[in-house]
Amino acid sequence: MAYEKEKEIAIAAVQAAVTVREKDRAEMVHEAIEKSDKSPVAVADFGVQAIVCKLIKDSLPSEPVVG
Repeated sequence: MAYEKEKEIAIAAVQAAVTVREKDRAEMVHEAIEKSDKSPVAVADFGVQAIVCKLIKDSLPSEPVVG
């Protein structure tokens, strides 16, 4: 099947990201950081982006990541 490896990586990234987000939501009480456009960014957002970027870099090193 085309893109099977990419699909597996995407699923793993989402599963890891959900785990981080759920843990942050259950254990952390904090204010969100506000971006220049006034939209919020939570601590978990940084963690999720780091996880997704690392999985892509480790699994598909020639693919660019734009976050």
